Amino acid sequence: MRNKLKASALLIFLIGWEVVARAGVFSPFIFPSISGSIIWSIENYMYILDAAWATLRLLLISILISTVMSLIIGGLASISKSIRTIVEIFTSILIPIPSVSLLPFALLWFGLGDKPILFITSFGAIWIFTLNIINGFATVNRTLIDIGRNFGLESWKMVWYILIPSAFPSILTGFKGAWAVSWRTVVAAELVLGAVGMKGGLGWVIYCQRFQFNPNGMMAALMCISLIGILMENVFLNNLEQKTVRKWGMKN
Repeated sequence: MRNKLKASALLIFLIGWEVVARAGVFSPFIFPSISGSIIWSIENYMYILDAAWATLRLLLISILISTVMSLIIGGLASISKSIRTIVEIFTSILIPIPSVSLLPFALLWFGLGDKPILFITSFGAIWIFTLNIINGFATVNRTLIDIGRNFGLESWKMVWYILIPSAFPSILTGFKGAWAVSWRTVVAAELVLGAVGMKGGLGWVIYCQRFQFNPNGMMAALMCISLIGILMENVFLNNLEQKTVRKWGMKN
């Protein structure tokens, strides 16, 4: 029922946009039609697919980096109260900083290429993910920890066998937040780096089509960005939640 409601709302939005565009209320240069953008995408499907893969490749690498780093930092913070205090101070300082604002420094440190994008994309995801992991570990039932200790679990074994499974709802929430931040950051970074000649992803497509006065091309890239986000949220993440926290009875 919920998925049908989402699909209906999306369909109504697309139809409404198409009707307004076709009615000529606004210039097609500032309000392109959905159908025109879809036709452009079909005609240039290899261009869009290559751009989408370039963006997804950077995203997947940065998500992998941020996941590993967040689990390590969160695990250390759960073992030591001193480390947890230090990490909480860092998260409170760094989370409010927009990742894209660090792009000038990343360019100075790493030069042009993939590295500055990977840096700021990972940076934006690590701290929000780490904070959720720490909060999840902090809410684990002490009885489970005591049981783990009775079975001889210490240090990283305690984290792996007790803390992570018990805190998985918070970890999954953190992953969703990290994914959302990373997705927006990688596209924004591609848009900015397009000004200095970097080729590649969907952000670059938007940048190029802007200078070619092609609103259909820009809209096509935006639609692709939105489609990937919808698929990620409603297919991968929802299925992961169904097969883990809902199946385990941790969430209704």
